[in-house]
Amino acid sequence: MGGSLSAFQSLCSRLEENDPTAVVVNTDSFPYFDPESAQQLGLALKNNHHVQKILLDVTNLSCRGPDDGVTSVASFIKSSPTLKTVLLKSPGGLVSTGAIMCPTQRADVCGVVAFFLSALAESSSVDELSLADIDLALPRKAFLHFLTECRPNLRRLRLSYGRSVEPSEMTVLMNAFAQNKTLKGLELTDVPESIWSACLAGVAMNETLHSLNLHRMSNDYDQDPLTNLIENNTSICSLSINQSRIPNLPEFATSLQRNENIVELILTYCWIGVQDAVHIKRLIKGCPNITRLNLSGNDLRSEGLAVLADGLYRNQSLTLLDVSDNALEGRDAGRTLGNILRRNRTLERLDVDRNNWSGPTGLRACANGLARNQSVVAFDMSGCRLDNHSMYILAKYGLRHNRHVQALALNSNLITGSLGLSDLVDALKEANSVQSLFMNDNHLNNDGSILLADLLSDSRCPLHKLSINNNSFGDEGVIAIAGALQTNQKLEFLSLEQNTFGKEAMEALCRSLRNNKSLKHISFSFDDPDWKSLWYDTLAVNEGLTTTKTPGLISESSTIEAKLSFYAWRNQCRPLMMQQPSSQLDGIWAQALGVLSQKSQYSTIFHVLRGVVPGQWCASVVGRKRSLP
Repeated sequence: MGGSLSAFQSLCSRLEENDPTAVVVNTDSFPYFDPESAQQLGLALKNNHHVQKILLDVTNLSCRGPDDGVTSVASFIKSSPTLKTVLLKSPGGLVSTGAIMCPTQRADVCGVVAFFLSALAESSSVDELSLADIDLALPRKAFLHFLTECRPNLRRLRLSYGRSVEPSEMTVLMNAFAQNKTLKGLELTDVPESIWSACLAGVAMNETLHSLNLHRMSNDYDQDPLTNLIENNTSICSLSINQSRIPNLPEFATSLQRNENIVELILTYCWIGVQDAVHIKRLIKGCPNITRLNLSGNDLRSEGLAVLADGLYRNQSLTLLDVSDNALEGRDAGRTLGNILRRNRTLERLDVDRNNWSGPTGLRACANGLARNQSVVAFDMSGCRLDNHSMYILAKYGLRHNRHVQALALNSNLITGSLGLSDLVDALKEANSVQSLFMNDNHLNNDGSILLADLLSDSRCPLHKLSINNNSFGDEGVIAIAGALQTNQKLEFLSLEQNTFGKEAMEALCRSLRNNKSLKHISFSFDDPDWKSLWYDTLAVNEGLTTTKTPGLISESSTIEAKLSFYAWRNQCRPLMMQQPSSQLDGIWAQALGVLSQKSQYSTIFHVLRGVVPGQWCASVVGRKRSLP
């Protein structure tokens, strides 16, 4: 408890000091969040301008006086210009948790939730609210008021709740959703049938909701509210059902055929098997408005895919099809996929990942279809057990002849070193179309990185984005890629996460980045504090490198040097900045850097000021100016 208390006090100190890296407040990190803690948190948030997300466990809070802490936290929620996401939860209030509240505590939670809902209704910045295990039967008037009176910025609501409600309470919920004019997205997770029915009945009459996500519905739920919603709602364009059986799939398909608004249908992990494929084919043939269909995580198998193919051959509307993780394997599945690629003319994105395409006969049929396809621009075969011979087949018979695929994902396969990459690299050079290549979590090693470096150095290299995380690259491999970056003028994104390399490779990478003018995003991992100065200096020199994500380094503003730098600027220079006209800012930045240099080296300063100081800032006291990204 002592460690958690210390962590809570540390968080409050960072919030009070307006630490720009403290953007999330999560009370789940602390074992007991009570009124005293809420009061301390409210005081720390009073003048904060950086927090973007708050998660509050309201189980032990109360609204019994002006110093209960709830008032100050609610005031922050109502007035903060940066807060975007709020999550309220009360797991102790549900019978399903085994911890039943006494009447007094339930009344306290009711008052707290009502108070926060009132504040949220007046917030002009919060656009997403999640209510997890909140007993909506208690603050029902407040919830109704919130849904009908909240400002237009609130766009998304998530409900996760485990207690059934009475018929009168169902009417309240239905009316609340029917009357709401601001929500664009609604997500229901693990809700009982009573809440499911009430929400869907209200949404059926709603005129503004665009997206409906339903997760983990009970197996015996009544499908009539969903069917009624699909047939009568005129605003929803995206429907997602996840980890939930559809009791009557033929009726579901019929209702969708009567709907002319839904363009995206997501049915993931819904236990759709071979026997259900005929109803999905009906959707493909009879719903010309649906352009994106996601069937990931079902059990279609090769027989089900063959049934779908009959509808896909002549389909003229689908642009995205996801059949990943559907137990597709073998010669028959490969031939069916090849026929889909050869005969369909509208698909632009095809995801077939997490199936087994390693068989040579089926893969060659798939590759032949890819060679003739002229519409697919994004193709995903990640996690498909593709080895070096598979890459030879895919490259020789497919990618080498395709001039349309722009994004290729081959993550989590069995591709090793130069043997698995040589044919792919040659195909990419010849086709000259793939702009984004994802090969994370393979076994490319240094030999593979040297081949990729050769590709990046070639004038025929089309790549703008390359992600090769977790491939066992060492110094030799990273140095080779760094050398290629000195001449490459196309690559804009490079990710090298989870590859271990030393200082020599880091120095080579930084030298290349100082001269590279095309790269905008780079991501890699290292924790050696001795490298920070080298990296910060590189950021200062390369103006184009606007976004970096290096865990353990860039996010590490808790170092002593960074804290001293930030505090010195905030306390001594920011007040001056606020009082001066823009014409005098250059001198103020020079003064700011002068103050900071008394506390730490210049190399530490650049990261601290990026994202904190608005407008123009000096890169050194002598006045070399840089534009803040």
